[in-house]
Amino acid sequence: MFQLRRKSDKTPTQTDAEAAKELSEFFKSVFVKESSEPVPEFNVDSNINTQTIENIEIQPAEIHRKLASLKVDKSPGPGGMHPRVLQEMANTLDTSLAMLFNKSIKDGILPED
Repeated sequence: MFQLRRKSDKTPTQTDAEAAKELSEFFKSVFVKESSEPVPEFNVDSNINTQTIENIEIQPAEIHRKLASLKVDKSPGPGGMHPRVLQEMANTLDTSLAMLFNKSIKDGILPED
């Protein structure tokens, strides 16, 4: 159903086709065509101390803190574990999960499950 729209000159459009044309012109005016030139390379300052994923070590205390702060009124995540179970088992799970995460980072492999 046709609804009254305004053209760029503030006069009303008379038809759906005219409103569609105005909308098309508007979108053409705000989007730009990307350049086909290659993206420039940026040199990183070698004096900057950067941390890579390979030298990150996750501590059990970090895992414990995250598990303890889970909102227990939320639904289970993709793994099917309810947040209340994870929160209540934080003392038991923190060390094992930290070991699993650190091994995964070191080996560069995510476990199947």
